[in-house]
Amino acid sequence: MHVLGTVESKTIVAAYLLNYFVNEKNKNCMFIVDRINLLQQTIDKFKTLKDKCSIIKAGTKFKDLLDLNKPLQITMLQSFYARKEQYKDFKPQYIIVDEFHSGHGTARIKALYEMYPEAQIIGLSATPICSKGNLLKGIDAFIESATVKQLQNTINPINGLPFLANDDNHYIPELYKFYDNIKTTRGDFDEEELSKELDKSFLISNIVDAWEKKAKYLKTLVFALNIKQAENINNEFRARGYKSAVIHSGMKQHIIEDLLRYHKEGRIDILINVAILIAGHDDPTLQCIILEYGTQLLRKFIQMMGRLGRVCEGKTSFITLDFGSNGIRHGRWSDDRFYTKEDDTNKQKFEPYYCPNCTYLVTESKTECPICHYKLSETKEYKAREKKEKEQIEIDRMVLLKQEEYGRAATIQKIAEYFKFRDFSGNAEIIYNGGFYNLKPSNWTDDKFNKLVQMSVKGIQGNNKFLLQNIVAKIKSKLT
Repeated sequence: MHVLGTVESKTIVAAYLLNYFVNEKNKNCMFIVDRINLLQQTIDKFKTLKDKCSIIKAGTKFKDLLDLNKPLQITMLQSFYARKEQYKDFKPQYIIVDEFHSGHGTARIKALYEMYPEAQIIGLSATPICSKGNLLKGIDAFIESATVKQLQNTINPINGLPFLANDDNHYIPELYKFYDNIKTTRGDFDEEELSKELDKSFLISNIVDAWEKKAKYLKTLVFALNIKQAENINNEFRARGYKSAVIHSGMKQHIIEDLLRYHKEGRIDILINVAILIAGHDDPTLQCIILEYGTQLLRKFIQMMGRLGRVCEGKTSFITLDFGSNGIRHGRWSDDRFYTKEDDTNKQKFEPYYCPNCTYLVTESKTECPICHYKLSETKEYKAREKKEKEQIEIDRMVLLKQEEYGRAATIQKIAEYFKFRDFSGNAEIIYNGGFYNLKPSNWTDDKFNKLVQMSVKGIQGNNKFLLQNIVAKIKSKLT
């Protein structure tokens, strides 16, 4: 699994890899995309591979590009699955799957594995994680070439701009307390309950108020919960004289494409979308993102924020108006994250909060707001937070002591029980204190303890120091 942050040009990385596999190594390859609009983007970027590409896709637009004799087959996962019987004779040595997370665990991706069991599969994703924020199952290797923060702090020598836009201007204008009471469905806030809470005129008005204060006339992309919410936001913007529009999956594709083009050209200031631009939307001129609702899904949050990450002349940063308190839950888009299969690896080391004066998202321990210089140290929130952190340090210390105490007591008991079972007369506590069990209790299991003792202790009577030293040496040798 190769991890590249959102907007880090995964298609270009794929083009370099495929150029190496196809042109230099003469290997058959397959490149899988998850959206139809990426097919044409892929063809445009694979300049050195155009003569060796074949497109697997129904429709007149791509029918002349299908040639199963060519070494590189480009397809959507859906298209491959629908026509998989036709491609049994094609034997790719390498398969690159773009946006790997979107197809993971589906029947379509399983069919790909079954059909080409000998192929090496490389997944590309900015978010190779499940709904809980843990690494997806089945990934053998995890490669992260550069983090978002690194690319924000690195200048592109070609244009003199950073590789990615800065996301420091993150504001939480309304901290909606009702999120604590909304039930969770399939890993995220229940949409029906959330919609009822958001369906209030003053909340819609607050969104436009905050935009006028922080980002007036900036090119803005809004993520709305559903079509009704999107229309309400759109009506409020238009009532105040701003050029806005709504796009959603219920609209005809040509209308969506027209509105996207108008927004890119600047003929529309605010584009409100419902779910369809979460991934893959490419417009470097976007300057502001509005998150109307909250999500518990880290993956979804990262993808939405990534839409603003591209830079262009005159734009090296963007503004976030976060009405769903997502920054409190997930931190910033650019925060370093280390994905593993463990449940607790993505917990924030520093729980974010917001400045009560300017609503700026604070993700580091500061005594004053870096934007408005409000004295955070004098607020009730800061003092409560400071107290909570001190209490947590003490709790962690006490838990560790209790764990060590319990582990020691449990171990001495185990030794005593074994000695009793074997009719030994040794003193279990003396043996423990002598170093017989000097490893951390967390490194042991009942099975390992019993197995090692049974293999090492051979009829010891009493506390023979020489024999005890041999036992310790034997056990250590088996553990290292």
